[in-house]
Amino acid sequence: MNRRPEAFLDTETTGLDPAIHEAISVAIVFDRSSQWLIPPDAICDLILKDDYFYYHSLIRPENLDVAEEQALQISGYRANPDRWRLAPTRAEVAPVIERLLRKAILVGHNIAFDHAFLQTLLSRSGLPTRLGRHRVDTVTLAWEHLNGMPGLKSFRLSAVCDFLGIPLTDEHDAMADTLRCRAVYQKLYRATILDRLRWRTRDFGRRLYHPPKD
Repeated sequence: MNRRPEAFLDTETTGLDPAIHEAISVAIVFDRSSQWLIPPDAICDLILKDDYFYYHSLIRPENLDVAEEQALQISGYRANPDRWRLAPTRAEVAPVIERLLRKAILVGHNIAFDHAFLQTLLSRSGLPTRLGRHRVDTVTLAWEHLNGMPGLKSFRLSAVCDFLGIPLTDEHDAMADTLRCRAVYQKLYRATILDRLRWRTRDFGRRLYHPPKD
């Protein structure tokens, strides 16, 4: 596993069931330090920014008749469908995703959801569905390190980011959520008992000096 790059990813979809619905946006981020682990035929698909490489694309939907209205609202499609009219098709995006992820360790918040949609996208495009075999779920990391912490409202990505002090902008945008997932991973991966103690006592201090108003 040490010879595989970590690929942080997120998707926006037209619903919750990968057998019926489809991914309409995908973002993939690699740390710049993992550059030499990314397959040579995939590095050209990435853009370098700051300390990471990224790939981000909308995907033109093909089955809007079965889409869930709430999912279209959350993804931003309903507010601005014109953004998707000239977006790449599933067949155009699928080979890039396959190149980027086939040898990667996949990292995401509820990664099984995104993995299932990307596997389906590849299958519908007639490509092998051999995405990275190893997966890391930041929900599991949050449960391990933050379960029971006062002030943590849930294990949703937005709630975990709020607790850890990670800025929240453009929520439910695939690229923004991927970068937030990466920030959560960086804070929680190999977190120690001292880190957990600091997070717990930090909230105690807040309540001590700023008691709730009646």
